[in-house]
Amino acid sequence: MAISWSDELKTEIVVIDEQHQILFETINKLDELKENKVVFWEILIELQNYVVKHFITEEGFMKAFHYPNFSYHKASHDKFVSDYKKFLERVSLVDDIMILGSELVDFLEEWLVRHYTEEDVKMASYLKSHIKKSLQD
Repeated sequence: MAISWSDELKTEIVVIDEQHQILFETINKLDELKENKVVFWEILIELQNYVVKHFITEEGFMKAFHYPNFSYHKASHDKFVSDYKKFLERVSLVDDIMILGSELVDFLEEWLVRHYTEEDVKMASYLKSHIKKSLQD
């Protein structure tokens, strides 16, 4: 199942939107290439590095503008990183990547959509109002 980026998903914070689009594209690339173990691994590592970069970006914005739900949002990021590492460990132990490849892609798609709709939308709304306010001051 491919996940699609659309304008309805925009936070209107350009750097975060660009990073979300890349995350969607990378997960779709994983889904397409899950039968090729070497390429799949390369994308898994690329995704891990990119997710960390993205989380640092979001957390930087949240800290800078004193987002009140920062701790909860960061805990969600930390749990994702932990769960993702566990998946990587499991995938590394199997010969047939298809066994866990589909499960991993499903996990990524579900987490990204759920996190986005439950957490990032709230964060973006808060940030946009505070960014505008700081520009007016």
